[in-house]
Amino acid sequence: MRSPSPTIAVASLLAFSLFANGCEINSEARDKSQSIEETSCLDSFRAFDTNGTGPSILISQLPAGAYVHESAEVYVDQTTRRADGGRDLARFHFMEVPKPGTNPRSYSTGLRCHETAGRFASSFTSVSIVTDFVKFNRADTFDFFALSYGATFQTPDLITITTANGGDSRSATAAVLANVFARNWNSGYRIVRTGTDTYAFYGVQVESGTGRTIYGKATYTRKNLAPNSP
Repeated sequence: MRSPSPTIAVASLLAFSLFANGCEINSEARDKSQSIEETSCLDSFRAFDTNGTGPSILISQLPAGAYVHESAEVYVDQTTRRADGGRDLARFHFMEVPKPGTNPRSYSTGLRCHETAGRFASSFTSVSIVTDFVKFNRADTFDFFALSYGATFQTPDLITITTANGGDSRSATAAVLANVFARNWNSGYRIVRTGTDTYAFYGVQVESGTGRTIYGKATYTRKNLAPNSP
Protein backbone atom coordinates (compact mmCIF):
# COMPACT_ATOMS: atom_id res chain seq x y z
CA MET A 1 0.00 0.00 0.00
CA ARG A 2 1.26 3.44 -0.76
CA SER A 3 0.80 7.16 -0.75
CA PRO A 4 -1.00 8.92 -3.61
CA SER A 5 1.12 10.10 -6.52
CA PRO A 6 1.45 13.80 -7.36
CA THR A 7 -0.74 15.67 -9.79
CA ILE A 8 0.41 15.50 -13.41
CA ALA A 9 -0.78 17.20 -16.56
CA VAL A 10 -0.83 15.25 -19.82
CA ALA A 11 -1.94 16.02 -23.36
CA SER A 12 -5.45 14.97 -23.75
CA LEU A 13 -10.69 8.98 -24.12
CA LEU A 14 -14.73 5.34 -26.20
CA ALA A 15 -17.86 3.45 -26.00
CA PHE A 16 -18.15 -0.29 -25.87
CA SER A 17 -20.38 -2.84 -24.19
CA LEU A 18 -19.76 -4.38 -20.78
CA PHE A 19 -19.55 -7.65 -22.67
CA ALA A 20 -17.25 -6.50 -25.47
CA ASN A 21 -14.98 -9.17 -26.88
CA GLY A 22 -11.72 -7.24 -27.17
CA CYS A 23 -8.31 -8.81 -26.68
CA GLU A 24 -7.17 -9.04 -23.09
CA ILE A 25 -3.71 -7.74 -22.27
CA ASN A 26 -1.56 -10.43 -20.67
CA SER A 27 -0.62 -8.75 -17.41
CA GLU A 28 2.12 -11.29 -16.68
CA ALA A 29 3.83 -10.65 -20.02
CA ARG A 30 3.59 -6.88 -19.79
CA ASP A 31 6.78 -5.12 -18.70
CA LYS A 32 5.74 -3.39 -15.50
CA SER A 33 8.44 -0.74 -15.96
CA GLN A 34 7.36 0.16 -19.49
CA SER A 35 6.80 3.71 -20.55
CA ILE A 36 3.18 4.68 -21.12
CA GLU A 37 2.63 5.49 -24.77
CA GLU A 38 -0.42 6.93 -26.47
CA THR A 39 -2.24 4.89 -29.07
CA SER A 40 -5.63 5.02 -30.78
CA CYS A 41 -8.74 4.69 -28.63
CA LEU A 42 -9.82 1.82 -30.88
CA ASP A 43 -6.75 -0.13 -29.77
CA SER A 44 -6.84 1.27 -26.27
CA PHE A 45 -10.26 -0.05 -25.23
CA ARG A 46 -9.18 -3.69 -25.61
CA ALA A 47 -7.63 -3.46 -22.15
CA PHE A 48 -11.17 -3.24 -20.78
CA ASP A 49 -12.57 -6.49 -22.11
CA THR A 50 -14.71 -7.42 -19.13
CA ASN A 51 -14.88 -11.04 -20.22
CA GLY A 52 -11.27 -11.39 -19.13
CA THR A 53 -9.60 -14.73 -19.72
CA GLY A 54 -11.73 -16.91 -17.49
CA PRO A 55 -14.80 -17.12 -15.28
CA SER A 56 -15.61 -14.41 -12.79
CA ILE A 57 -14.36 -15.14 -9.26
CA LEU A 58 -16.36 -14.25 -6.16
CA ILE A 59 -14.42 -12.21 -3.62
CA SER A 60 -15.12 -14.86 -1.00
CA GLN A 61 -13.55 -17.50 -3.31
CA LEU A 62 -10.23 -15.73 -3.82
CA PRO A 63 -7.25 -17.57 -2.31
CA ALA A 64 -5.62 -16.03 0.76
CA GLY A 65 -2.74 -13.67 0.10
CA ALA A 66 -1.65 -10.07 -0.38
CA TYR A 67 -2.98 -8.68 -3.66
CA VAL A 68 -0.40 -6.06 -4.63
CA HIS A 69 -1.29 -3.26 -7.04
CA GLU A 70 0.55 -3.56 -10.37
CA SER A 71 -1.38 -1.13 -12.56
CA ALA A 72 -4.62 0.79 -12.83
CA GLU A 73 -6.41 2.04 -15.94
CA VAL A 74 -9.42 4.29 -16.44
CA TYR A 75 -11.29 4.89 -19.69
CA VAL A 76 -13.95 7.59 -19.95
CA ASP A 77 -16.45 7.99 -22.76
CA GLN A 78 -18.96 10.79 -23.17
CA THR A 79 -20.86 10.61 -26.44
CA THR A 80 -24.04 12.57 -27.13
CA ARG A 81 -26.12 12.94 -30.27
CA ARG A 82 -27.47 16.37 -31.04
CA ALA A 83 -30.90 17.24 -32.40
CA ASP A 84 -29.27 18.28 -35.68
CA GLY A 85 -27.89 14.76 -36.14
CA GLY A 86 -24.35 15.63 -35.14
CA ARG A 87 -22.36 13.95 -32.40
CA ASP A 88 -20.31 15.37 -29.57
CA LEU A 89 -17.56 13.03 -28.45
CA ALA A 90 -14.94 13.10 -25.70
CA ARG A 91 -12.97 9.97 -24.85
CA PHE A 92 -9.75 9.33 -22.95
CA HIS A 93 -7.80 6.51 -21.33
CA PHE A 94 -5.04 6.85 -18.76
CA MET A 95 -2.87 4.28 -17.06
CA GLU A 96 -0.76 4.07 -13.90
CA VAL A 97 2.27 1.75 -13.66
CA PRO A 98 5.21 1.36 -11.24
CA LYS A 99 8.35 3.36 -11.84
CA PRO A 100 11.36 1.05 -12.24
CA GLY A 101 13.81 0.76 -9.37
CA THR A 102 11.95 2.89 -6.86
CA ASN A 103 11.86 1.96 -3.18
CA PRO A 104 9.43 2.64 -1.67
CA ARG A 105 7.54 1.87 -4.83
CA SER A 106 6.26 4.87 -6.77
CA TYR A 107 4.10 5.12 -9.87
CA SER A 108 3.86 6.99 -13.16
CA THR A 109 0.55 8.05 -14.68
CA GLY A 110 0.23 8.71 -18.40
CA LEU A 111 -2.25 9.02 -21.22
CA ARG A 112 -3.03 6.03 -23.43
CA CYS A 113 -5.50 7.70 -25.79
CA HIS A 114 -7.74 10.71 -26.30
CA GLU A 115 -10.29 11.69 -28.93
CA THR A 116 -12.77 14.54 -29.39
CA ALA A 117 -15.30 15.45 -32.06
CA GLY A 118 -18.08 18.01 -32.45
CA ARG A 119 -18.67 20.57 -29.72
CA PHE A 120 -16.26 20.25 -26.81
CA ALA A 121 -17.20 21.01 -23.22
CA SER A 122 -14.73 20.69 -20.34
CA SER A 123 -15.57 18.01 -17.76
CA PHE A 124 -14.35 16.41 -14.54
CA THR A 125 -14.50 12.68 -13.76
CA SER A 126 -13.64 10.97 -10.48
CA VAL A 127 -13.62 7.27 -9.67
CA SER A 128 -12.28 5.08 -6.86
CA ILE A 129 -10.38 1.84 -7.47
CA VAL A 130 -9.37 -0.71 -4.83
CA THR A 131 -5.67 -0.97 -5.59
CA ASP A 132 -4.39 -3.25 -2.80
CA PHE A 133 -6.04 -5.79 -0.55
CA VAL A 134 -5.21 -8.70 1.71
CA LYS A 135 -7.33 -11.80 2.21
CA PHE A 136 -6.25 -13.38 5.48
CA ASN A 137 -6.20 -17.09 6.21
CA ARG A 138 -8.83 -16.68 8.88
CA ALA A 139 -12.30 -16.95 7.42
CA ASP A 140 -13.77 -13.97 5.56
CA THR A 141 -11.35 -11.24 6.70
CA PHE A 142 -9.92 -8.54 4.42
CA ASP A 143 -7.87 -5.36 4.63
CA PHE A 144 -8.12 -3.10 1.60
CA PHE A 145 -6.95 0.27 0.30
CA ALA A 146 -8.36 2.39 -2.53
CA LEU A 147 -7.15 5.30 -4.63
CA SER A 148 -9.38 8.01 -6.03
CA TYR A 149 -8.49 9.01 -9.60
CA GLY A 150 -9.66 12.36 -10.91
CA ALA A 151 -9.36 13.62 -14.47
CA THR A 152 -10.25 17.05 -15.80
CA PHE A 153 -10.68 17.21 -19.57
CA GLN A 154 -9.82 20.89 -19.81
CA THR A 155 -9.42 21.38 -23.56
CA PRO A 156 -9.34 18.99 -26.54
CA ASP A 157 -5.58 18.73 -25.95
CA LEU A 158 -5.20 18.87 -22.18
CA ILE A 159 -6.19 16.44 -19.44
CA THR A 160 -5.11 16.86 -15.82
CA ILE A 161 -4.94 13.64 -13.80
CA THR A 162 -4.78 13.49 -10.00
CA THR A 163 -4.73 10.72 -7.40
CA ALA A 164 -5.73 10.83 -3.75
CA ASN A 165 -6.47 8.45 -0.91
CA GLY A 166 -9.76 6.73 -1.71
CA GLY A 167 -10.30 5.07 1.66
CA ASP A 168 -9.24 1.93 3.47
CA SER A 169 -10.66 -0.63 5.85
CA ARG A 170 -9.31 -3.30 8.18
CA SER A 171 -10.85 -6.60 9.24
CA ALA A 172 -13.65 -6.23 6.71
CA THR A 173 -15.79 -9.06 5.40
CA ALA A 174 -16.09 -10.13 1.78
CA ALA A 175 -19.57 -8.58 1.77
CA VAL A 176 -18.14 -5.19 2.80
CA LEU A 177 -15.52 -5.30 0.05
CA ALA A 178 -18.11 -6.40 -2.50
CA ASN A 179 -20.31 -3.48 -1.48
CA VAL A 180 -17.42 -1.07 -2.09
CA PHE A 181 -16.93 -2.49 -5.58
CA ALA A 182 -20.66 -2.37 -6.33
CA ARG A 183 -21.04 1.18 -5.06
CA ASN A 184 -18.17 2.49 -7.17
CA TRP A 185 -19.04 0.44 -10.27
CA ASN A 186 -22.81 0.65 -10.57
CA SER A 187 -23.04 -1.10 -13.96
CA GLY A 188 -21.18 -4.22 -12.91
CA TYR A 189 -17.73 -5.56 -12.08
CA ARG A 190 -15.73 -8.74 -12.47
CA ILE A 191 -12.60 -10.26 -10.95
CA VAL A 192 -10.77 -12.82 -13.08
CA ARG A 193 -7.54 -14.77 -12.83
CA THR A 194 -5.16 -13.84 -15.65
CA GLY A 195 -2.09 -15.87 -14.69
CA THR A 196 -0.59 -18.12 -12.03
CA ASP A 197 -0.63 -15.40 -9.39
CA THR A 198 -2.10 -12.47 -11.31
CA TYR A 199 -5.67 -11.22 -11.10
CA ALA A 200 -7.58 -8.41 -12.77
CA PHE A 201 -10.55 -6.32 -11.72
CA TYR A 202 -12.89 -4.80 -14.33
CA GLY A 203 -15.66 -2.33 -13.54
CA VAL A 204 -18.14 -0.15 -15.41
CA GLN A 205 -19.82 2.95 -14.03
CA VAL A 206 -22.44 5.15 -15.68
CA GLU A 207 -22.68 8.64 -14.23
CA SER A 208 -26.21 9.89 -13.71
CA GLY A 209 -26.81 13.28 -15.25
CA THR A 210 -23.70 13.35 -17.47
CA GLY A 211 -24.12 10.23 -19.57
CA ARG A 212 -20.45 9.38 -19.12
CA THR A 213 -19.48 5.72 -19.13
CA ILE A 214 -16.35 4.95 -17.10
CA TYR A 215 -14.40 1.72 -17.42
CA GLY A 216 -11.87 0.78 -14.76
CA LYS A 217 -9.27 -1.94 -14.56
CA ALA A 218 -6.77 -2.90 -11.87
CA THR A 219 -4.21 -5.69 -11.98
CA TYR A 220 -2.78 -7.40 -8.92
CA THR A 221 0.00 -9.86 -8.16
CA ARG A 222 -0.93 -12.23 -5.33
CA LYS A 223 1.84 -12.89 -2.82
CA ASN A 224 1.68 -15.58 -0.15
CA LEU A 225 1.21 -14.38 3.40
CA ALA A 226 4.08 -14.67 5.85
CA PRO A 227 4.37 -18.00 7.71
CA ASN A 228 2.11 -18.23 10.76
CA SER A 229 0.12 -15.18 9.66
CA PRO A 230 -3.56 -15.26 10.63
